[in-house]
Amino acid sequence: MSDVEIVRLLNELELDVDTVETLLNTISTRVRIQVQDPESGDFDFAAGDPFNFSPRSIAYEHAKIHDGKGFGVTHTFTTIAAGGTADILLQNPSGNFSHIRLYQFASTTAPGTVTLYEGTTFTDAGTALTEHNRRRSSSTTANLVVTHTPTVTANGTELETDLIAGERRVGGTARTTVQEWLLNQNEDYLIQYTNESNATADFVVFNIFWYEP
Repeated sequence: MSDVEIVRLLNELELDVDTVETLLNTISTRVRIQVQDPESGDFDFAAGDPFNFSPRSIAYEHAKIHDGKGFGVTHTFTTIAAGGTADILLQNPSGNFSHIRLYQFASTTAPGTVTLYEGTTFTDAGTALTEHNRRRSSSTTANLVVTHTPTVTANGTELETDLIAGERRVGGTARTTVQEWLLNQNEDYLIQYTNESNATADFVVFNIFWYEP
């Protein structure tokens, strides 16, 4: 449509330029782009920017928190001897797609290692940990079950190991934040901290964040 045709149309509609600009700004804030989750079929939405009319977006895991489908767990272990371990068990049920976006151990001693295993076998799952929905107003609960101090008979297949670097009494943190892990359905996983120093770790703090469809 040419400029002349646009002006003629505006005249016929009896709309001035200011009115048209206001309408465009209003429409832009109501623009939605639908992005479908291939696993669940759910749609997420992004609003349009009122200044340049382009779609607005946030990180996918951020959107999952807004949807009430992002979860976190924290736990503090105490007095982990030199050469000792602290274990976290993840039980992912059938039909559930848990996306592990971050897991982290922080220790008062260093060095140490943090290893993720798949196909863990155990005789006792340990103590259940409280899973917090990151959207605090949401009543949605997680399907992934997280426990600490399980009785493990076989760690399973090693997927990755991170190092907690630092000096003996300084400590440090090992974390995974960039590349997520999409867990297998009906599978068990172990996240294990090992105190590789020659001193007792007074405190070892664990945190994890994940989202579900």
